[in-house]
Amino acid sequence: MNPSEILQRANFSMTFGIIVAIFGIVLKQFIKRPDYSSLKGKSHSHILKTGAKLLFYNLVQGFLFLGISLVLFATVFYICYLLA
Repeated sequence: MNPSEILQRANFSMTFGIIVAIFGIVLKQFIKRPDYSSLKGKSHSHILKTGAKLLFYNLVQGFLFLGISLVLFATVFYICYLLA
């Protein structure tokens, strides 16, 4: 892999990681973790709605994790570029 290819991959990974992380942060401001501690005796539809909210909350957490991982991955590429 030549240095320009390393730099190109690092730039793409950093840009995409920042965009995904910002998207996750914005979504996290609007999505609150649902309270599933008092589901005993509730209807099935209420339990399903709470489960769907929890799934969406975990998806937002995944966006944040993916964005941070891509930024760290790009940092490794930048270090490889500096060493090449």
